[in-house]
Amino acid sequence: MSRHTFFTDAELLSGRSVELSKEQKHHLFKVFRAVCGDEVELLDGRGTIARGCVEADKSVLITQVEQVEKSGAELHLVFALPRKNQLDLLLKQAGELGVAELHPVRFERSVSQADCKERWTTLLEEACKQSKNPFLPVINPVSGLAEKLDELKNREIPVVFGAIRSATGNLQRSSRAAWVVGPEGGFTDEEEELMREKGALPLNLGPWVLRLETAACAGIAVLRQLLAILLLAVVLTGCGRNGANDPFFKKAERARNSGDYKSAMNFYRRALYRNPHNADIHLKIANLCDESLNDHIAAIYYYNEYLKLVPPESADAQTVVKLRDLVEKRLFRQAGNKFAPTAELEKLRKDNAYLLDLNRRLAKIIREQQRIKAKKTPQKKSAAGKKR
Repeated sequence: MSRHTFFTDAELLSGRSVELSKEQKHHLFKVFRAVCGDEVELLDGRGTIARGCVEADKSVLITQVEQVEKSGAELHLVFALPRKNQLDLLLKQAGELGVAELHPVRFERSVSQADCKERWTTLLEEACKQSKNPFLPVINPVSGLAEKLDELKNREIPVVFGAIRSATGNLQRSSRAAWVVGPEGGFTDEEEELMREKGALPLNLGPWVLRLETAACAGIAVLRQLLAILLLAVVLTGCGRNGANDPFFKKAERARNSGDYKSAMNFYRRALYRNPHNADIHLKIANLCDESLNDHIAAIYYYNEYLKLVPPESADAQTVVKLRDLVEKRLFRQAGNKFAPTAELEKLRKDNAYLLDLNRRLAKIIREQQRIKAKKTPQKKSAAGKKR
């Protein structure tokens, strides 16, 4: 049978029996009709997943414990309290999207007051169980906007809010951020000015007006991907691992750091020639073409070569796919959409791959001819070896 999941405040240790709450027992034995020996999954909301079985006294004996490590960006949702139905949807989405903390705030145009915290917790637990998220969002007390901005600043959490124009460059050195969603009536001019004065950054989600719960969901999703892309960009520009010990690779890094991008490209290619299956070098070249040489075709090619060498399900691969897609969009815009992107790019990729393969084969033939010639040419005796 399927394994049912419940949250508990009890310490989850292997071999320990855990008593479920009255409501949870009702669901397990009356609604799900569980019997002795059935499997149950327990979560503590802090990353611990325990599996166990139902005992005769209706407790759960833990047989296996797993601790999940947090991965990706740490996201906070700062929001105006909406009406009940909208709030229910917002809470469920926050749980499914993996929001770390919820920060309800009183705005000048807020239309609702704080609700029962227990009901919030129940909705978040349901969302986390449905999405397999073992981290239950933390619920903070309701506060004013100025107070919340000061708190987040003290915790060194960058703040982002919806605006007509985006300016998120300062997020590059952070792996966490807070997304601010105002009431249905929007921010007042004073509130927006306050956020800018406190260092909050604007982010544009599109040309249309969004409902509160839609803006919350869309903003969190966009911000997560934005942080991932910016973090990768920092790694690519010198903060990450080199990925190769080739002397040409080291020369390329020095040339790139000094701003000599053409020389860097030359050295990267020479390093790649000697290490054709090194994913790091492909990624370095792709980023150099994208960011510094404005060569979109080459950037797309080397991003694709990198993707061939790494596991497709890895977080790095998924981020590189997004970077490649952004480059393709820029390329199409510059070309004025005058060609079919998929067919044209596929032809260019095949041509590039053919030329690289041809270059390797010619180099191999030249080396072989040089080796044969060296064998046929008799070596001259040195003067010291001649008889006197």
